[in-house]
Amino acid sequence: MGRRVLIIVPVLIIISSLLVFSYVKIKKRLSYSDPSLASMPVDEIPTMEINGFKLEETDGPKSSWVLFAKKAQMFKSSEKLLFIDVSAVVNADLEGKDVYNISSELGSYHIKNDKIVLEKNVSVSTSHGYKVLTDRLEYFAKTKKISSSNLVTISGKTPSGEQLSIEGVGINGDLSSGNFSIVNKISTKFGKNLMISSKHASFNTNKDVVVFEKDMMAKKDNLDITGD
Repeated sequence: MGRRVLIIVPVLIIISSLLVFSYVKIKKRLSYSDPSLASMPVDEIPTMEINGFKLEETDGPKSSWVLFAKKAQMFKSSEKLLFIDVSAVVNADLEGKDVYNISSELGSYHIKNDKIVLEKNVSVSTSHGYKVLTDRLEYFAKTKKISSSNLVTISGKTPSGEQLSIEGVGINGDLSSGNFSIVNKISTKFGKNLMISSKHASFNTNKDVVVFEKDMMAKKDNLDITGD
């Protein structure tokens, strides 16, 4: 069966002059320098405002992903939906075995290219214990891929139970396969005394392996290791 998008609207409010004040308050919350939200209509009052918003995409009878927002706004001149207080669940395998829980303060759904942009305190948690933190993330619904050019922090635990922390700039991920790559300026800490830096790193959320490449340097106690 084909994929379809369902919009469930428990409370629907047509914006009128009585809600102008509320709109101004919300607009002030969003008035920071961000390329995606800055493209929303600045002086246009939303044609529709929805409390308790839910957006779900299904593949046959099974849920592919579902997004919840405390509030959503629609604009007549824009093919976007604007969200406040976002949480989403992505089922990577449609069986519910590999699940990603995503949250952010702000978000927008770009209808034409089926893309969701999440912003401010974005968190992605995997069912295998990894957590990705950043300030801006794009999710492409058709391919189930994510991308960010911002600073990212990834945390988790090694098989021995030691804390793992990876920090870098930019991340690309395929939620279906679990393959992720950090593209620049990687700094990694394993446990208490192992530090690794490199220009590129890749890992799979289903495996306990991280591959470091390009100008790799590892430090453990008094031992330094370098490689390509």
